[in-house]
Amino acid sequence: MLALPKGGQNGVHGPVVCVPSSIDKATSILPRCESDDQMIKVKLKRKLTYKGHYQYHFVNEAHIKNALVYLQKNNKWYSNVCFNKDWVNPLAKIEGEIETPENEDSASKHSEEKNRDFEDNEEEKDGLLLDTCLQPVDIGPEVLDQPSDEISCIAPAEGNSPVKMLMDEGNEAKSFPVLYPEGSPTFHDIRSEKITLSRYLHTRLMNADGRFAKNTDFIFYAQYLSEVQQVVSNVSIALRKGSGKAVGQSVTAATLTNSQSLTDILKHNEGYKFLKPIRGTPPFWQSAQKDLFAMLRQLGIPTWFCSFSSADTRWPEIIECILRE
Repeated sequence: MLALPKGGQNGVHGPVVCVPSSIDKATSILPRCESDDQMIKVKLKRKLTYKGHYQYHFVNEAHIKNALVYLQKNNKWYSNVCFNKDWVNPLAKIEGEIETPENEDSASKHSEEKNRDFEDNEEEKDGLLLDTCLQPVDIGPEVLDQPSDEISCIAPAEGNSPVKMLMDEGNEAKSFPVLYPEGSPTFHDIRSEKITLSRYLHTRLMNADGRFAKNTDFIFYAQYLSEVQQVVSNVSIALRKGSGKAVGQSVTAATLTNSQSLTDILKHNEGYKFLKPIRGTPPFWQSAQKDLFAMLRQLGIPTWFCSFSSADTRWPEIIECILRE
């Protein structure tokens, strides 16, 4: 997902790879706070060696523990997750400094010099720690720009192999535990009447509950999942229908490995004609263009175009519904 250049909306760019994350790794690495109200700075990364991060937030350890306890009791996908109770707080340690009998004298001398310098600075400032009592105008960057040693970097999906989103059972419940607190019902659950994936996602988004429709990540997740399912099913149908007869041969593995045969298939638009039902693809707009040309042949060239838009801001019924929500 990325931010579009205009409008402030989000979009999906490029292929999406679904990699399962290990909950045990995250729950065993997070440091323990000295008090319940202390926050931990956590960076989620795809790989620990990367400089960039996927998310950077302040995390409350008590909230994570309470949520995990609830999921262990009610969600079947989190029943085997363990919470590390023997944590050692890494925030209290300073890397590279180890107390040994050999360097105790040097450490004490260093502390004495540090205290002496601090007292000298105090005398110069006449007892004032700061030049002013006012806080900076923008305190956010100063709070966030802390030493990186106090930031816990976690890569819960590192080392795991990608999984097929359409074949992974309970994928939506694992990805959105807030929307599926009990881990069900999902698309792969056994039902008396079988439903399609698009019908299942449509029911979720149009549910009276509204929590699925209000979640932007789930909307893009449902859009991508339905498009992938359409592409896979259309490819299967095209292969069963014997696509490629326009070039005088059927499509086989040998045909696709031959560069000349593959060029002939793409030249006759047989390589991507199966994408016609998917909105936004070139075959889809090619079909819309042909429909427009058919209208021109049957009805003639239009003299003028007219587009209408609803005056939704002047309808009191819509305003009343928004106020009730």
